[in-house]
Amino acid sequence: MHKYARNRTRASLGGKILRQPWGRALGIAALALITACSTSPTGRNQLMLISPESAIVQSKQAYLSTMGELDKENK
Repeated sequence: MHKYARNRTRASLGGKILRQPWGRALGIAALALITACSTSPTGRNQLMLISPESAIVQSKQAYLSTMGELDKENK
């Protein structure tokens, strides 16, 4: 097989995958994961599935809930 024919086969395979319903979902998921990556204040790369503001609100709610349960148990 000629080297250019081999490359054309690979390209058409990728096109066939993206035409499938699950292939599109896979492509969208991959794109979402790539765009969800960000850099933390410490300079490390991390995956951001929720916004920092949302994480702070949820953390505060969880903290208050835990502290309330501990107060009820007199701990």
